[in-house]
Amino acid sequence: MSTMGSVLNLPGRQTQGLMESKFGLMGVDLEVPDHSTVSRRLGKLSVAMPG
Repeated sequence: MSTMGSVLNLPGRQTQGLMESKFGLMGVDLEVPDHSTVSRRLGKLSVAMPG
C-alpha cells in the first residue's frame, strides 16, 4: 500500500480508498490495512541502503 501511495504521491487515506476500490473492481476479496496501521508499521521499519 505504501508503494502505491509513494508512486502516486497520495496520502494514506486516499491510498487506502484507492486500493479498496481497485480490489472491489477486480473482484478480489482481500482486506486493505487501515492507513494508521500501515503508518505505524512503516515508522518501525528500518531499511539499510547499500552505499
